[in-house]
Amino acid sequence: MNVDSTATLGGTTIDANADLTLASGTGSFVVTNSVSNASDQVIDIAPAFAGGATDTLTYTVIDVAAFTPTNAAGTDIINGLSIGALTQGADAARLTASAINIGDGWDTGITGATYTIDGTTALTLGTSTGTIAINSSDWDIDATGAMTGIGAITSNGLITTTAGLTVTGAAVALNVSSNFDVNVATGTSTGDITLGGGTSGQLISINSDDWDISTAGAMTGIGAITSDGAISTTSTLNVDSTATLGGTTIDANADLTLASG
Repeated sequence: MNVDSTATLGGTTIDANADLTLASGTGSFVVTNSVSNASDQVIDIAPAFAGGATDTLTYTVIDVAAFTPTNAAGTDIINGLSIGALTQGADAARLTASAINIGDGWDTGITGATYTIDGTTALTLGTSTGTIAINSSDWDIDATGAMTGIGAITSNGLITTTAGLTVTGAAVALNVSSNFDVNVATGTSTGDITLGGGTSGQLISINSDDWDISTAGAMTGIGAITSDGAISTTSTLNVDSTATLGGTTIDANADLTLASG
């Protein structure tokens, strides 16, 4: 039966193992569906599949064949699937809309070759009611937020952590070539501060614009020293200004020498 004009069919069934083929051309398969106060589906597909002795079968509910588009001039747009904008009316608060709704049971919700997920306005993952995990061949973020294999992290905001921070395997630089203060355990902190572990070859130095302590322990530019314990030295103690000694003991066989002058 050839229909060259409009045909209206009231309920149509295509035999099993038969195809509905639309001839090549500019025509489209158009479905107009308007529903009021009822549940319905514009296109309803009821698939069924049962595997058998033959292995590696592929069953596809909707298949878009591979093709090679061309364009002689200008810029054209190719959409594998195009979903138009949804404008909800005044009662939008009573509507829950999803462009694509994938049910449970699928091993993978979306899979394919290399592709980009892009949002021209905004891209949101999740609605805070479920967990999200990212698993790549190089880096991962699990459902609890733990990151592994992460490369460099560049942030234009404050990084805050409440579970501590451990950095190993490379040099650590704080505030390099920046005119900002560096605070360590300030405020109401009561924790201890440890610099260095005392291992062989580990050196510590302090270099300020007023005083310094070299890696050998030599102090320069030091102001007043107030001590509540003994100050011991195995070298010479030079005092270039006034020194007040409250009770002084000189070791046996040691001399107290006053320089000539």
